[in-house]
Parts: sequence; C-alpha cells; structure tokens
Amino acid sequence: MLIDRGSIRNNAGILQVWTMTNLGTSMPDGTLSQKTAFLLNCQTWETAVWKGVSYSAPNGQGQLLNQITAAPNEIKYEPTIPDSSIDSILKFSCSSSK
Repeated sequence: MLIDRGSIRNNAGILQVWTMTNLGTSMPDGTLSQKTAFLLNCQTWETAVWKGVSYSAPNGQGQLLNQITAAPNEIKYEPTIPDSSIDSILKFSCSSSK
C-alpha cells in the first residue's frame, strides 16, 4: 500500500488521504489495483473510508471498474487496529500534517 503524501489535507481537524493498493491477484470483477480515500481523526485515532476506485491494471492504470463515494450519513469512523496497515496510514498522515 502506498500513501499519496501530496493528497493529505486537513479539513476542520479531519485528515483526508489517498492510498494506492496493488493486489497480487485479480479480484472476481477484474480489479488489480485500488485507490482509497480515508478520513482520519488524529485525536480519537479513528478512520473511515470515504471514497474508493478500482482499476483493471496495477498502479491505478487500465479500465476504471468501479467508483464509490460514501454519503455523509454513511461515513462510519472505527477505531484502528494497532500495527495494522490502517494504523500505519494514520501514524504517517497525522505526523506529516503537523
């Protein structure tokens, strides 16, 4: 998973950050890579998925297969699991935004 450093934005205390994930094998729908926008709360150490885009080739290339954006009432913040990939995104993004 790669974090797009240039995408980190602070919006009223909530960070927005995009990541890129290359999958080792194709998903049933043909997805080989995904871009995900996370919302991060550095105070409560919680995260939520805001947007997602899937592609038919690695590194966000190929055909756009699916795109979702959560409505404001669908965004659900959850505590981060220690030492998980999401925890790493939170640590990096929160320390980079200071």
